[in-house]
Amino acid sequence: MTNKIKEINDLSFYPESYMVRHALSDGIGYGNEHSDEIANLVDIADLQLGDFSTTKPKLLEHLASQNSNVCYWALKCCTSFGLPDKEIKSAARKLLEDKNNMVRTKAAEFLGSIGEVGIMETLYEVVSETKSSQEQLLALNTMAYLRDYKGYKVDPARLPKRGMGESVRRLDYFQANSSN
Repeated sequence: MTNKIKEINDLSFYPESYMVRHALSDGIGYGNEHSDEIANLVDIADLQLGDFSTTKPKLLEHLASQNSNVCYWALKCCTSFGLPDKEIKSAARKLLEDKNNMVRTKAAEFLGSIGEVGIMETLYEVVSETKSSQEQLLALNTMAYLRDYKGYKVDPARLPKRGMGESVRRLDYFQANSSN
């Protein structure tokens, strides 16, 4: 399966907001031009199939990458492992301040999944400040996951009054379920 995914240059290894900005106009061409990067992202995603103790050094390396897509997938792997490792947590906390909203959102998701405090502020900022409907929706979906499954509180008053695209329905969900 991994070989096939690499062979077809599967663009789904990029966050949706990234694909919309960079690859949507010519997906096949973009995939062909970025096949090495896609293959690398596939390899990073596959780290979650291994043992944490052997993949931890690679995860720490990827969390320190200057490539936001590499950080994004490293954080997804960290969430998959779901372990409160001190070094991983420290690296993820730094990424709450990253310039890329999807990295910030995934950092909050990982840290929230292991019960860390102080992560919701990042999600409120992403939801309120982004100009991308895809980024807004992913951040809102992360908030819904953390609220519904991890016990975090979401204050609907801190959310935008109007959403973009599909975010409208998620904002309605928070307003209708504001007692949680």
